[in-house]
Amino acid sequence: MAFTSMRDAQDSYRYLKLYKIDNNQFDFADLIIDSANNNPEQIEAIILTELEKRGLIIKR
Repeated sequence: MAFTSMRDAQDSYRYLKLYKIDNNQFDFADLIIDSANNNPEQIEAIILTELEKRGLIIKR
């Protein structure tokens, strides 16, 4: 776990330095889902509900 955290921190630093991208900013996203608190079926339901609300799909 420590290695992964260190690597993530290094990646974040590199992306910010090279590309001016902050990996910790999600304000550009249309929908943010915390996958740590939802199982795949719940994530699917969240996505489908949002798509229906936006009129991008029609509920069957």
